[in-house]
Amino acid sequence: MNATPRTPEMDYALFPDTRIAEGPFLSSVLLMVGLFLPLPAVGYGIMRRRAFADRVLVVGTGPLARKLVGEIRGA
Repeated sequence: MNATPRTPEMDYALFPDTRIAEGPFLSSVLLMVGLFLPLPAVGYGIMRRRAFADRVLVVGTGPLARKLVGEIRGA
């Protein structure tokens, strides 16, 4: 059995009177841009607060330990 995926172009060719409603589409796009776009920035701001900071104990004095401490302090 061979299954071919349907695409919106196929639907429009078969049913030309079927269109995406402009109002719900526009409101969905505005919701995505207005809500989902700022979420990472808000999450990053929350995680940078002192209450979410973790303390780390680096054991060792070798070059890898110094490199690790330099990376942590640089962040």
